[in-house]
Amino acid sequence: MKNILTQLYFKMPQAFYKFTSVNADHTTKEYTEQPVPKLRESGSMRHFVVKSVLFALLFLLVTLSLKAQKLNEYVAFGIENNLALKQKKVDYEIAIKALKEAKGLFLPEVSINARYTVASGGRVIELPIGDLMNPVYQSLNQLMQLPPENQFPQIENEEIPFMRGKEQDTKLSLVQPLFNAKLNANYKLKKEQMGISQSQIKQYENELRFEIKKAYFNYLKAYEVTKLLEKTEELIDENLRINQKLHENNMATLDVVLRAKTEVGKLELEQTEAQKNYRMAQHYFNFLLNRKLDEEIERIKQTQVKVLPPEEMLQQTAWGNREELKQMNYGSRAYGQLAKIENASTLPSVYLAADYGFQGEEYHFTENDDYAMLTVGVKWTLFNGNTSKAKKDQALLQQKQIDFQKEEVQQLIQLELREAILDYEQKKKAINLAQNQLKGILETYRIVKKKYQNGMVNFIELLDVQNVRMQVEMNTILLQYEQLNSLAKLEKTIGSSLQ
Repeated sequence: MKNILTQLYFKMPQAFYKFTSVNADHTTKEYTEQPVPKLRESGSMRHFVVKSVLFALLFLLVTLSLKAQKLNEYVAFGIENNLALKQKKVDYEIAIKALKEAKGLFLPEVSINARYTVASGGRVIELPIGDLMNPVYQSLNQLMQLPPENQFPQIENEEIPFMRGKEQDTKLSLVQPLFNAKLNANYKLKKEQMGISQSQIKQYENELRFEIKKAYFNYLKAYEVTKLLEKTEELIDENLRINQKLHENNMATLDVVLRAKTEVGKLELEQTEAQKNYRMAQHYFNFLLNRKLDEEIERIKQTQVKVLPPEEMLQQTAWGNREELKQMNYGSRAYGQLAKIENASTLPSVYLAADYGFQGEEYHFTENDDYAMLTVGVKWTLFNGNTSKAKKDQALLQQKQIDFQKEEVQQLIQLELREAILDYEQKKKAINLAQNQLKGILETYRIVKKKYQNGMVNFIELLDVQNVRMQVEMNTILLQYEQLNSLAKLEKTIGSSLQ
């Protein structure tokens, strides 16, 4: 951009250069005596005027761009570093992790389960083998007349403990859901909740952008007020000095001097209040940017937008950009998914489970100790007291409630937009009136001051005009920055910049 300005500047006619620049080594007389080349043709004059106008417009556009750029830099810095916004971003990251968690439920769960048990006591399984077999053995021994060494022996009844004294079970398990309608609805629910968190970040960014601009304009306003009071201080001190001289020369009474001193004290009180407001505005602006409270702020005078777009266009922009409406849409869809989750409770869920491991009293990993098991399971809730239906109905009613709230928010945004437009237009008209009033009071002050110097009016009349002048100047400053705040509020309402 600077290169373009340089090229345009050096392409200007030499006459324009000589009219607009003065060499510091020459006197005013030498400057005025330099010959000015005559523009021989009317076409050359038009060419010269066009280039001059283009240069001025380009310079104005660059200046306005740099002004807007600095404020935008402050806004971007605040959005990047504001602590409250960082907390919102953490909430968004939590929502992302919740979405990943819901996605992971579709994948198989693989785990290693190991168990080693030492037990004693417990139930015992009694097997009356002796009672069953001993009579048979006795009958066989008698019938076969077997010698004692070859006879069938007498056996005892068996007692088998239900629990092993020692046992280990080590296995690799896999569980894979084959059909579960809740999982899909839950994933979509988490996705909508993540959208709400993301929208809340953008909403806060819009709010923060407005607060930063408002704080910057208030800082500039406080600075302008302090400078106005400093300028007024010079006038009041000069009045006091003059009146003291007049009193010393018996040309003014003592009450005039005392009144001038009262005005000095009154101004000092106003200056302390203005300095406090200036420091507080500086601290609050730096607080929003998460900087040191006393850090210097670059002051760039801002400009206003003269003509606003049509209200219908602003309204459509607001409805398309406002994050509150987007959150309503996310919330409505979220309650719809919640209703689907409850509706899925009436459907069966199917899963597949596979186990492979080793069992035994000792740790032996051989073919004789391993086992494998494959299971297909189905769970189908046939009746749960209509609790799922009640929860589904609640979710649908909450969805309907959000839809009504969305209509209300749209109307509130329309009302907020109408109020912001009227406020901006009123401030613009008030500034025009204040500027005209300022021109009039400055001329009045010049006339009254001249009359006072010639002894045509008394000091009280001069002081009244001086106070009116300060009030008008103060009101003009306040209105200028109130209009900028009004413009920033309008931008917040539509969720977009107008500059």
